[in-house]
Amino acid sequence: MQAIVKQLSLLSPGLPKPVVAAYEKRKEDGGHLQLQESCNLIFSILDMYPQSTIAIDALDETDPNERWKLFKVLKDLIDSSTSLVKVFVSSRDDDDITRKLNDVPNLYIKASDNMADIERFIHREIKRSIEDGRLLRGEVKEELKQEIISTLLSKSDGM
Repeated sequence: MQAIVKQLSLLSPGLPKPVVAAYEKRKEDGGHLQLQESCNLIFSILDMYPQSTIAIDALDETDPNERWKLFKVLKDLIDSSTSLVKVFVSSRDDDDITRKLNDVPNLYIKASDNMADIERFIHREIKRSIEDGRLLRGEVKEELKQEIISTLLSKSDGM
């Protein structure tokens, strides 16, 4: 939530007054913003704009025992903000995430959907690496080249 406060604060030419006040308080007290303080700041910043979009990448990489707090805060932001707030989340399909997002619009993209792009990229980069002499000084037999390509494709897992 602190990262969201920071990113939203940087949208306008000057820092929002509530953020400056929170900073001054922290400068005296020390410590970090607590979750509720971050949420209050986010609400005050969001109210400055008619519409905002919050993007959260790799939600599945957050602590599974703490994730519920983030879901609650995001729901509160969407439901209670005086401006329109949209949230975009990317994540792998962890069970708790899937359950929480089940009732909202979802767009599912499987790792395998990228396979053709990944294959083109691997072929192109292996070819360039051989031609430039970066891969085994350009001395790569066709059999080894195919094995390298095959291994990279099998291990890419759509990434």
